[in-house]
Amino acid sequence: MKIDYLSQSGGRIRLKVVHVRESSFDVYISPEELNPYPGLYRVLEESRKKASVETYPQPFEALNPAPLTVQIDASEAENLSKLLETKSGVNPYERAVKVMVGQHTYLIAFEHHCG
Repeated sequence: MKIDYLSQSGGRIRLKVVHVRESSFDVYISPEELNPYPGLYRVLEESRKKASVETYPQPFEALNPAPLTVQIDASEAENLSKLLETKSGVNPYERAVKVMVGQHTYLIAFEHHCG
């Protein structure tokens, strides 16, 4: 899946981010580990104001916030996916990863290429 996904990406991968105030998490990532991804770190912070929810998913889809998005280079996506998968055991190309950074938890989903 990962090879197909990256080969069809056009060199850019889009990540979707939602902040979840009350959630377990798959992996803890330090803010320093996100230094190579300044766009992602910015969107994580922004999501606390614009795409935050108490729990996820909500019982009705309309109650879920629209995720914020950020595009990163395919090489950055490959490095980020390795970091997330190594630390959490979750393949981010198969499902969203619940990531705790500092005191905040986020859902990060690699968006599938759709043509």
